[in-house]
Amino acid sequence: MYEPDYSTANEAIKREWAFWRRVAKLYGFGRHQLQPMRENGEALGRYFGAYLGKDWEHRLPEDKGARCVRYFGHWLKTGRIKGARRNGPPFNSRFGWMTPRARAWRELVKQVVLVLNSQGANIAEASIKDILGPKWAWKMARLFEAVQFVVGDWQDEAVGAAIEEHNLKVQVRWLSGGGDPARSCWWHVTEITLDHLRPSPEWIKQGEELELAKACEAEIRKGLKVLAEKKRAQAEQREIFDEVAVWAQTAGGLP
Repeated sequence: MYEPDYSTANEAIKREWAFWRRVAKLYGFGRHQLQPMRENGEALGRYFGAYLGKDWEHRLPEDKGARCVRYFGHWLKTGRIKGARRNGPPFNSRFGWMTPRARAWRELVKQVVLVLNSQGANIAEASIKDILGPKWAWKMARLFEAVQFVVGDWQDEAVGAAIEEHNLKVQVRWLSGGGDPARSCWWHVTEITLDHLRPSPEWIKQGEELELAKACEAEIRKGLKVLAEKKRAQAEQREIFDEVAVWAQTAGGLP
């Protein structure tokens, strides 16, 4: 084995090494390795693409849309003592979908789905994309900014506190935007309908009219641009004729 030679390392990578030596330990990571590119970006792309290809080659059709997540570095080696609470992972590591905010998000989605199903929507895990579209989560997130939800005794304390915090933020947005103080939000969750999450026939018609107006405006702009270019060409041509006429008069070729 040979002693490592760091004489060719520049200051930028040395700063990165120092940063990761300090930070990796804080989150329970062990050995790490960071090296500069030896060739170029294409070589790095091939190297990285090979690792991605190992997973893609084994993915199934039903894996489409699934989130690929791998957790490591914070598993407990000691077993759980009977009757005692399980020790938490070191450095406050947590699964993202088990935090109070994540559980509160699922509670908000559940309340909306219950309201919509009571109206005959028949939304289920397998049909939500067909009814609300593939971006249903994004639509709900945008809608939730204007909706207040129910806090109930079926929720644990952390989830209830997160929903109360959400409701307070909605109320602040409503009042700061000039909303009626008699209300505290744009909509309560019980007022949500499918039209809030998917275009209604009226909205579709308005969207088609808007697209038609945009297309007409684009054609008008295109026509005006062509007309302006023609006028510019004519002006340049007249300028050339005037210069030729002046030159001819100066040279004595014309009376």
